[in-house]
Amino acid sequence: MALKRPIRGGRPEGGAAAVEFALVMPILVLLISSIVGFGVVLAQQMALSNAVRQAARSAVVRDGLTCGDMATQARTDATTLFVTTANVNITATRRTTAGVTSSPCGVSTNKPCAGGQLDDTLIVTGTYNSTLSLPFFKPTFNLQANGSFRCEFQ
Repeated sequence: MALKRPIRGGRPEGGAAAVEFALVMPILVLLISSIVGFGVVLAQQMALSNAVRQAARSAVVRDGLTCGDMATQARTDATTLFVTTANVNITATRRTTAGVTSSPCGVSTNKPCAGGQLDDTLIVTGTYNSTLSLPFFKPTFNLQANGSFRCEFQ
């Protein structure tokens, strides 16, 4: 294949596009992988938020639900892209109308709203450390979500 010559003399420019592509390609790869990676972290945050909110709601509505059941449900529901149940930490606190905070889930067989008042608020917190794998660096994000509902059962 013959090289194209410009109309008014000068040097051929047949390889210029390949050189420009080679210069721009690493930037495009980094940009696309960053967009995909941050999308994964966003999906993880949304799954964690939905999981702890659903776990808190289940704990205050279902009378027989224990702290262990609530934590298991939250971990299972938070499982999404690259998240395993072992890496999700779930804690629960109960706040009274007077502002006193306690931890009802010292033992997994405890019921989250047992021993409190009907207007107590159950707060379920979920945390997860997400690492984004990019070509040149690996940033870590500490994801956290809270779900709170008023206790309907004592």
